[in-house]
Amino acid sequence: MVKAHPGYSGTIMTSTFQMARDIGWDYFEKLAKQNVMQVQSSADPPKKLELGERSVMADGNEYNMFQLKEGGKPVEIVYPTEALRSSSAQRSPQGRPQSERRPPVPELIASRRRASNP
Repeated sequence: MVKAHPGYSGTIMTSTFQMARDIGWDYFEKLAKQNVMQVQSSADPPKKLELGERSVMADGNEYNMFQLKEGGKPVEIVYPTEALRSSSAQRSPQGRPQSERRPPVPELIASRRRASNP
């Protein structure tokens, strides 16, 4: 198993905080006993899967996983069935018409910067 380090990656720090809040620190204590390879960036766990150094990643970014999958690599993305909440800024509330959804935060920030810097 491979896991990115929350002290290096803000993405991983956020997900580690959320998981500790939602399911308890116990999870990480049990995880630590499983010979986990710890890497820095959230982009590193998918790379370790691709190289065959580990067969499971505990966290990491989806973007690289989608690239591996689309490139024909034998990987599968599995999401937990537990009701873990996410604070991802790019998620849209489900069940709302597209016209009522707000733009993703990065898009909103960029549009405000353009508006303030003509």
